[in-house]
Amino acid sequence: MAEREGCCKTPFFTIEWAMWANVNALYSAVFMFIGGVVAATMETINENSLPVHSFGVVARWIVIGLSLIIFFIEYPRGKRRKNKKNVERPGQSYIAPVINLTFFVGKIYIFRVIFYILAIIPCIFVLPAILSAITLFISCVCYFIAAINGEEWEAPSLAWGPGATQRDDTPKVGHTLPEAPSHPPPRPPPQARQGLSAPPSAPPPRPKTNLSDAPE
Repeated sequence: MAEREGCCKTPFFTIEWAMWANVNALYSAVFMFIGGVVAATMETINENSLPVHSFGVVARWIVIGLSLIIFFIEYPRGKRRKNKKNVERPGQSYIAPVINLTFFVGKIYIFRVIFYILAIIPCIFVLPAILSAITLFISCVCYFIAAINGEEWEAPSLAWGPGATQRDDTPKVGHTLPEAPSHPPPRPPPQARQGLSAPPSAPPPRPKTNLSDAPE
């Protein structure tokens, strides 16, 4: 990955495609869940619309199950490149160890591309989930480009399991609260305050004159 970053400086390879794919796939999971629930609700209202054992009825529940799996996979954001700030989602450090234990299946993006392409198939047979199929296909394209670019998923922090991250809760330098002012307003400048708080200094001693050295 370092060699790829060093030799390819074009915008196509400098973009973090995995971050775009992560957002698309996460919203796709939400759209899939909503579409599957809407389709299942409409089937319950219209009881005799389709046979019970038809693929359309089964596909709705498959879509709901796949949406939960995709949401679980995509909720933890991956670690960004060097000199980039990692913004984690709330509670993702407790889910990331599960993805981390899957080794290459969860870390290498080409496996996510294969899984998501297979997940698009049942969405085609569920009309309310067509939008999720389109957004999931876009995330597959982004993940494929990320795999070509040499990107891999890596957890920014792990709350448990192998390689758990030790969080430092001690206050850092530069994040401490400033001291409260000791003088009521209006306050003079800092230089004047230092002069006011310092004790008054005694006048310098006068030089002693010797009477014998005085001119006649």
